[in-house]
Amino acid sequence: MKPIKRKKLILSLIQDDLINTKLVGSLNNLGLMADCYRLHAGATAMSLLHINTSPHNWEVIHNGYLDLTVKVLLFDLQESPHLLQQLTREIYTYLAAHQPPNPPA
Repeated sequence: MKPIKRKKLILSLIQDDLINTKLVGSLNNLGLMADCYRLHAGATAMSLLHINTSPHNWEVIHNGYLDLTVKVLLFDLQESPHLLQQLTREIYTYLAAHQPPNPPA
C-alpha cells in the first residue's frame, strides 16, 4: 500500500474511533451501558503502523492512545468539527512516533 493511502486510511480509522468513543460515552452518560459497542479501531491503526513491540510496551502505547481519545468527550463534534480533525492528527502523530524506524511497506 502506498504511504499516502496508508496514512489516509489510518487517519480515517482514528477519526472513526473518536466518533465511536463520543457516541459510546454519550450513551453511557444517558445511563445506557454501551461499552460493548466500542470499535477498537485504534488497535487496527497501530497494526497498520507496524507497532509490534513487547506486550508491556504495546500496553503503554495503547494506554497513551486511550488517554488521547477521551479528549473527544470534552467538545461537541457538530459545533467544533475542526477539533475532531486536530485531535485525529494529534493521535496519528503520537502513534507514528512509536512506529519502528523502517516499517515494512
